Amino acid sequence: MKKILLGILALVALAGCGGGGKDGKVAQAAPENINSIAVPPQPDATANAATVAGVDSDSNGVRDDIDRKLATDFGSNTAAYTTALNHAKTLQAALVAPGATQVAAHIAAVACADQAMLDGLKAMTLATLDTDARKSAYAEAFAGASISSGGCAK
Repeated sequence: MKKILLGILALVALAGCGGGGKDGKVAQAAPENINSIAVPPQPDATANAATVAGVDSDSNGVRDDIDRKLATDFGSNTAAYTTALNHAKTLQAALVAPGATQVAAHIAAVACADQAMLDGLKAMTLATLDTDARKSAYAEAFAGASISSGGCAK
């Protein structure tokens, strides 16, 4: 797991630079259901890519497009969905308000995932880091972060 985390960190550390705004909220229609999970509508691609934060119309700490991907990819398994949602929330927090606490929370979220979840979480990370600005924010947030083999602090 440590090698996978280091690989993800190395991948995004090589990403290009970009800018981003603070708000990222755009008015959206009523939520839909995917795998019996209420999700916001797919956001406008241009508005979603305009800032690091993207569009989070339900203010749950996860971009709307990622909410939908979580429900699609993990929604049929409650435990997997909960793990992936925590991963997405901690990653988003580290991107939009980087700091030691946010980075540590995200690293702990990944450490708490079992081996079977890691590929799915890697795919979620890559989906989240879908613009140069987001890749840059990730590289900056996790620069110098150390990953221990201490495991999950549940």
